[in-house]
Amino acid sequence: MPKLRFPEFRDDGKWVATPLRQLCTPISEKVGKAKLTPVSITAGKGFVSQASKFGRDISGDQYRNYTYLRKGDFAYNKGNSTAFPQGYICQLTEFDEAAASSAFLCFQLHKEHQPRFVQALFDQNVHGRQLARFITSGARSNGLLNIRSDDFYGVKLPLPPGNAEQQKVAECLFALDALIAAETDKLAALRDHKKGLMQHLFPSEGETTPRLRFPEFLDAGDWTERPLGEIATYQNGKAYEPHIVEAGRYIVVNARFISTDGLVKKWSNNPLLIAAKDDILMVLSDLPNGKALAKCCRVDEDEKYAVNQRIARLTPHGIRSDFLLPVLNRHSYLLAFNDGMNQTHLSKDNVLTCPILLPSDEEEQIAIADCLTSLEYKITAQSDRLGELKVHKSGLLQKLFPSLAEAAT
Repeated sequence: MPKLRFPEFRDDGKWVATPLRQLCTPISEKVGKAKLTPVSITAGKGFVSQASKFGRDISGDQYRNYTYLRKGDFAYNKGNSTAFPQGYICQLTEFDEAAASSAFLCFQLHKEHQPRFVQALFDQNVHGRQLARFITSGARSNGLLNIRSDDFYGVKLPLPPGNAEQQKVAECLFALDALIAAETDKLAALRDHKKGLMQHLFPSEGETTPRLRFPEFLDAGDWTERPLGEIATYQNGKAYEPHIVEAGRYIVVNARFISTDGLVKKWSNNPLLIAAKDDILMVLSDLPNGKALAKCCRVDEDEKYAVNQRIARLTPHGIRSDFLLPVLNRHSYLLAFNDGMNQTHLSKDNVLTCPILLPSDEEEQIAIADCLTSLEYKITAQSDRLGELKVHKSGLLQKLFPSLAEAAT
């Protein structure tokens, strides 16, 4: 029995481990000539079109043999992942109809059972604990686990003795998911607001005045251009990845680059380059078409960072670092050095000659920095709230269902 139960069901007795085959009907209908969106499954997230996941439709000549799915149907993707090493199961909610690979095991849940209740069990990997014993080797050449249909449908799910309790648990999870979705939308709205605000508080490319100014600076005139080298000092990092302890926060490009621990380590008997509060760290090297080149972060806490050799430390002087950061982050001038073909590396000269537009009145710089910092605090607080809700849901799931160890027996 679960550790936490709604009052009206506390005397209803033990839950029963029930084979999946008793709860559903396998789907064998093929797509044939129907024109449907070919889909794939992303573990932990759900259904996505093949075009968005792989950049193209990969169904090819096999399309007509794909399984015809309708909204509400379930599918098991035998591909393993870090979170779901024995494969992931999810319900189709993103499309009214879709075409799923014939390698997926697809089924329709019987109407008396609650899809959100059953999905919660799959999200806790109750199936994986049981399927693990059938996996005798790694994935096949096509990347799929060798799971037989009979073994899959033999997976047992813990069910309460009455459908009413299923419904109650499902309603609880629905309400919590709705709250998480609303808070996620709020976080996205805050981030979009900041992005839009930044586009107006700083001059657009080719212009010297921003579109939006605080009232007291409406007549402050044009911003002036200065090279980054005049307003910040530059130093290259020294440590290689193996000399940095993997702990704390760090920027990831192709390996770990910045760590908040292991600062006493030495490399070639020289002390590591340390970045402290208000320093700006810039990624100098990235693979072609990478998303990290010229990406910057600001050290905004009292923690110190050991700086990797592919990272530059910039220490602003005469300018607020929280003003410089959004100006500098993935600056178009620096991104122009990426030819899209070879691994790109920004040199010291590339960085120091980067043109920076600054308001003539230092108070305008301060006002912009304070505005963006205040908004960033709201974004951080909202992100923390969302994280807490997700942790709360995870803890609730552990209590609303019997332990997974019991479920697998």
